[in-house]
Amino acid sequence: MDLNRKLWSMFFTGLGVGLGLGLGLGLLQAPDSGERTRRKFQKKAERIKDTMGDQLRHFNSRN
Repeated sequence: MDLNRKLWSMFFTGLGVGLGLGLGLGLLQAPDSGERTRRKFQKKAERIKDTMGDQLRHFNSRN
């Protein structure tokens, strides 16, 4: 079981590093200015947060 936990830990570490690198490279390659890109990213993150909150409330109301 200890090996299984270590494998999952390595997987999620790699996933986090990959996501971070992908996000960083994506921001560097963005066609808009830094300020505009940050605003777009912030708006998208807020929409995702709102959507996830709505889905969580819907799920909780069903149980």
